Amino acid sequence: MSFRRSVAREGPIWLGVIDAVCLLLAVVVGISARRFLGPYIGFGALDATFIEYVWGHPGGWLVFCASLIATNYVVGNYNLQSSVYRFNLFVNWLFALMIGLLVVSATSFAWFELLLGRGVLLCVVFFYTVFSVFMKAMVYEVMPSSRRFACRTVLLGIGERAQDIKRMVESQYVIPRHIVHNFIVVPGQDDDSHDRRKAIDGVPIVRTPLDSLEQTVRDLDPDLIIMCSGTWNEMMHCFPPLRRLRFSGIEILDVLSAIELYSGRVPLDLVDEVWMMQATLKPSMAVVGRLKRLFDLAIAVILMVIAMPAGVLVWLLIKVSAPCSPAFYAQERVGQFGRIFTMHKFRTMVEGAEEPGKPVWAQKNDLRVTRLGRFLRRTRLDEIPQLWNVLRGDMSICGPRPERPEIVAELQKSIPNFRERENVPPGITGWAQIQHHYSSTIAETVRKLEYDFYYIKHLSLRLDIQIVLRTIRIVLFGKERAT
Repeated sequence: MSFRRSVAREGPIWLGVIDAVCLLLAVVVGISARRFLGPYIGFGALDATFIEYVWGHPGGWLVFCASLIATNYVVGNYNLQSSVYRFNLFVNWLFALMIGLLVVSATSFAWFELLLGRGVLLCVVFFYTVFSVFMKAMVYEVMPSSRRFACRTVLLGIGERAQDIKRMVESQYVIPRHIVHNFIVVPGQDDDSHDRRKAIDGVPIVRTPLDSLEQTVRDLDPDLIIMCSGTWNEMMHCFPPLRRLRFSGIEILDVLSAIELYSGRVPLDLVDEVWMMQATLKPSMAVVGRLKRLFDLAIAVILMVIAMPAGVLVWLLIKVSAPCSPAFYAQERVGQFGRIFTMHKFRTMVEGAEEPGKPVWAQKNDLRVTRLGRFLRRTRLDEIPQLWNVLRGDMSICGPRPERPEIVAELQKSIPNFRERENVPPGITGWAQIQHHYSSTIAETVRKLEYDFYYIKHLSLRLDIQIVLRTIRIVLFGKERAT
């Protein structure tokens, strides 16, 4: 197999290598700076040379560097295909640094010896921050505008789906930059062969018979081919030449995998029972469920301690603004496997916002929401009481948003597989919640369900941590774009 870069799999490798190099340089420069500048910045003299200090503290350096790189991987700092926001990068970097320092501190306490001196650690962290931020700035500022590092992409098909994928992969949020150089049409490929256009948005359309498909693609020399036309059965006649191209090193994605990778959702019109079954057959599913529960309990306890003063203040503000109305709001919701539970929130709407037995969908600018309620919803402070639901096991920190039984009964009539989302615990926050706004129509609910299906397929503690960190950014600064 010839060597080619893998667009979908290469990012974590070379980004991790860059981060490791930054960390190594920081260790060298940090120890040297501590040795020569220590007496001038309030630390004692460091007599050991760089080699002596590293050789004398192998455990400390191994624990610190390994925990830092591992945490960077877990929070998604080495993913290039996901949407890139600068504040996300800052929050992820800060979280990784805190975990690295916490691990070193914990192991130092456990072993009853100081693994790394505070002065040395401070200098290394400072220089690692400088080097790492500089390299990330180079990657995320230069690569989106550089054609040299761009991924040459070819789309197999010219239908509406192919044009949607073109806009998706060429989005400014996708790094490295993707440039669609050609559309390819093969006779018999859905209805594309009846379209006689020569170009779409300035991108040439190449028509080729099936027996010339392999050579045509080789002549175009792409890094990535995306199959955009027809179902698997309709594309099956193209599989033999595509397999040869794949074994020659060209990356190939089917339409569903491409949409998953570049948009973080699963299109419902491409989902069937086979996909639903395969998405749940991961051997690690049971282990992930147990780890997720431990993660929920730990985060819920920590947040309850931190949020207690804020909760008391919110209660007082609600009572002051409406003394005769209750501060809390309880409502029945559908939980895991269809179980009904009572969800608790701080009240954000005017009292009597709904008639009994007549549920009304929440909307983006709902007139029933009070002025204080809008602030509470924007900052997610209204959801503090739901931490009690997490401790009880009714909810998770991350998961699909729980719906009311009446709305579920209505939606399952209109949306196939809607109740599949009930196979995982509902969450206070979730992948759909951070990607999309309030859904007030069937079409918007379908889009949120597509994000829920992505979450169910990729269920992991790593994804939950990324959702929590992105939720922090949204609480502080709001959403940067609607999807």
